[in-house]
Amino acid sequence: MISPIKIILIIPLLMLILFFVPKMQNRIVYRFSLILIALAGIFFVINPDFTTELAHKLNVGRGTDLLFYLCAVAGFISILMLYSKLRRIEATQTEIIQNAAIENAKKLG
Repeated sequence: MISPIKIILIIPLLMLILFFVPKMQNRIVYRFSLILIALAGIFFVINPDFTTELAHKLNVGRGTDLLFYLCAVAGFISILMLYSKLRRIEATQTEIIQNAAIENAKKLG
């Protein structure tokens, strides 16, 4: 039988797939990654003992600790990716502003 907490945890993971995957129209890698992560989350919610077994095989104390470490690494990678994207946007913005300033200077003579 599925406990209420499992339902509470599975619903947002399913909503993640239903609402965000269609919005990633041209990003097949992101779509696949999001689906894979959500399905893994659902699997871990349904089979919590698997995470404990996997943690013991990897010499980590508990399954909860293993998931925490994996989420910490994923969060760090996400922050780095967002920072990289922000830097690219800033560089593009700077280039656009410089080009606009040059065009305005040419018009003014």
